Amino acid sequence: MSTSLRKIKAIFVKEIKDALRSNRIVFLFLLFPVFGYLITAMMKGDAGTNPLIFLTMHISMIPLMITAALIAEEKDKQTLRVLILSNVKPLQYLLGVGSFVFVLNIVTSCLFLPLLNLQLVYIPQFLLVVMLGILCSTILGAIIGVIVKSGSNVAAASTPITILFALVPLIASGTGSGFLSTIAMGLYSGQLMTIIFDIANNFTFLRISIMMVNLVVLATVFVFVYNQKKLSD
Repeated sequence: MSTSLRKIKAIFVKEIKDALRSNRIVFLFLLFPVFGYLITAMMKGDAGTNPLIFLTMHISMIPLMITAALIAEEKDKQTLRVLILSNVKPLQYLLGVGSFVFVLNIVTSCLFLPLLNLQLVYIPQFLLVVMLGILCSTILGAIIGVIVKSGSNVAAASTPITILFALVPLIASGTGSGFLSTIAMGLYSGQLMTIIFDIANNFTFLRISIMMVNLVVLATVFVFVYNQKKLSD
């Protein structure tokens, strides 16, 4: 294993240990899965309790919030500067944090599977769409984490982004607004919601391509922001 990979793995393990000591991180990762099970059990048969709503929010909101908060908190504690001075490159740190959020979010997203009654043949498509959504949300969180100066600024910076990417597709679906539906159509989260709500018919090349374009655009924005505003600033 190369030195770079060892450092990324070390950051990944560090984040897991920190998460086990932090009830807040565990709470956020389990919030929507637990809520989905509770609501489904209490209001079984009610169309308004579709667990896919909670899954969509879990993928669109949690990686964004946690990634941004982790990076910002490291800035507050000054531990990020210590890591950088210890020859851990900022990009290695970001990959370590991002992989931690990515893996944990995939695992907790799979907790929804028993609620979805999904045929086994569609599991690979489900996982692909979920992974694309989590990658996009994690990169969004990293962009916010790099931009903000401290943890106290995370909520203010992430709220409008969360509303756009997580809530607009849900509102558009519920209201049937043509304007909001047009916006949602171009968002990875909008395509994510459309696909997983009917994966048998909506898993198409066009929809996956829109999610991929979102991923490329977000990655490009991240590289630009990262080059303009270093983590150690």
